[in-house]
Amino acid sequence: MRRKILAGLVAGSLVLGTAAPVLAKGPDKDPRHGKEPVQVRLAFKDWQDGYWANEALARMVLRGVILGDPSGYIAPQRLVTKLEAAVMLVRALGLEPAVKDGKWSGHLEGGKWEFKVGGKKIEYKVQYRGEHFEFKWDKHGLKVESKGPGQKLVWEIRDGNLVPDWGRGYVQVALAQGFLVPTDGFLNILSPLNRLDAAVMLVRAAGLDAEARARAGASLPFTDAGQIPPELRGYVALAVENGLVSGYPEGDFRPYQPVTRAEWAALLDRFDRRAEEPADVRQVRGTVAEVKTGAQPRITLITRSNPDGVTYPVAPDVLVFIAGKEASLRDLKVGDQVIAQLDEEGRVIFLVGTGKVEPERSQVQGEVAGLGKTRILLEVDGLFRSYRLASDLRVYENGKAIDYEDLQPGDEVRLTLQGDTVVRIDRLEADRTLVERTGRVQRVDLDESAFWLYGDDGQRPQQVEVRVDEVDGVVFKDLKLDLEVLARGQRVLVAGTWDGDVLEAESLALDPEESEVVFTAELLSRALKDGRPDSVIVRVGGRRAELPVSPRVAVTEDGKAIRYADLEAGATVTVTWLSGGVVALAVEADE
Repeated sequence: MRRKILAGLVAGSLVLGTAAPVLAKGPDKDPRHGKEPVQVRLAFKDWQDGYWANEALARMVLRGVILGDPSGYIAPQRLVTKLEAAVMLVRALGLEPAVKDGKWSGHLEGGKWEFKVGGKKIEYKVQYRGEHFEFKWDKHGLKVESKGPGQKLVWEIRDGNLVPDWGRGYVQVALAQGFLVPTDGFLNILSPLNRLDAAVMLVRAAGLDAEARARAGASLPFTDAGQIPPELRGYVALAVENGLVSGYPEGDFRPYQPVTRAEWAALLDRFDRRAEEPADVRQVRGTVAEVKTGAQPRITLITRSNPDGVTYPVAPDVLVFIAGKEASLRDLKVGDQVIAQLDEEGRVIFLVGTGKVEPERSQVQGEVAGLGKTRILLEVDGLFRSYRLASDLRVYENGKAIDYEDLQPGDEVRLTLQGDTVVRIDRLEADRTLVERTGRVQRVDLDESAFWLYGDDGQRPQQVEVRVDEVDGVVFKDLKLDLEVLARGQRVLVAGTWDGDVLEAESLALDPEESEVVFTAELLSRALKDGRPDSVIVRVGGRRAELPVSPRVAVTEDGKAIRYADLEAGATVTVTWLSGGVVALAVEADE
């Protein structure tokens, strides 16, 4: 059953809509902007009438979550970085008053952050466990300490020095809230946010991190589920189940596709609509009881806190959306569910008609006992249950659409219900088991689309044939490498389906601490620490990663040794990784 998102959390929906251009204040990245009350005005130079994300963009702009730049552009098609995404999420959660430049500390008392802003004590709820966080910034990075009863957590964030001064306060709050988490000591904060990052960030912001980790390796209904690392599948599953993200009509999820500013606004909008209580005190949700137009327009809403109704004045230039399309105040009807945004004077400046409340979704799994034109009979735990079929029912197998007529009695299926109506059926493979195996690569034969693994995961050691027909690469750090990097002796994690004889891989991940890996990449930058090699940032395909470098790294060009300091950005290099760091870099000669 779909869970209610924790009170006070916010996010967005990919909604179709049109709108007139609305306000712009300062750049998203500068916390010094956005202090003044938001005023509705026709401003953005690049606003497009009829653009699919107009409703979500307008809502997030009016809430001060997304800001235009000083030149008057909102840039909806520009890719959003992880830093920008974190900044917007902090704002959406109502935590911007906690943001301060430079050194900062907050204390957790009774489940709330306590700190002072301008001499005034402020409290905020947090999801992240721990009693006290301290953040220490220097030219080498960021050190985070969390001290609690009998515990001490220390994060050494090696790329913390890449966070600009204006963004440090936002990063601190995001780390403390738990929706921004370093990987192997790196935040990769300036990298583009991708759809997998977005799902993980929103699930963590919703306080579902522990459940997501417990569901590692969860089955996903997407054709490209094998591209998602097993340890992150629980996050995607929860994000989909809670309506925070969704797949594409083609049946795929596209986990590594970068997210634009418009798409992130839409995701934040969706998150906001699913929160039990809005984070913004100027946002009101309720049912329309009365609408008055004319010289002094007003609207009366029945809310949870005001069951008898409360009346709000409406601004003359109010923006109204209904079902994702631009509308007017006259189009609202008694009984409509709405979200109203108020200005500093308590006037309604933005209205979204959300329609009737959707029934909650749930799932049930069992064996098909009978198939009818309008109902399906299922055997569940020895009991027979009949379910009504939706007129727009969708049926899938392994993430691919099939016909309802393809189902047979005896099939193992999972039903997705909207209220008491089946809206989706997934036929499952009853004779195959989803497993994870770790071990050492013994032999590789990519001509046969297979390699052989000698298991070392606590089970009885045995050599297992691993098929890689459905895998398009192997995960290493934050990179996706070609299967050609697989070599004898590497330690690899395989997730897939096991029929007792062959393991059909859905995803592969190399253990960076116990694998020698050689691959080709584009060098984006290199860093020194105390005059010695420290790290490099490389790119493979559309993904980039910062890799630690051994102080004794061997650097060559055309077979001749060169200095590490002579490496130039943009060069194509062959990277050799061993025992947790880069041990060799070979620059490929220009043709």
